[in-house]
Amino acid sequence: MGKDLGRYLLMDEGLGFWFSLPKGTVLKNTLIDYWRGGYKRYGYVEISTLMMLNRGLWGRSGYWQH
Repeated sequence: MGKDLGRYLLMDEGLGFWFSLPKGTVLKNTLIDYWRGGYKRYGYVEISTLMMLNRGLWGRSGYWQH
């Protein structure tokens, strides 16, 4: 449904990862802001991790050479 509504794309280079389109990014950021409010309210600390993607994406985009 999100794909049909223009919220995200799924690509072979990142199986299991969704690539947010502008409408999807607005939705994602709204949810993140809501979650962060809860983290602060209840004393949680936020963490983050890197996403590792298939070499093909970096090759097509021109970044692999750098």
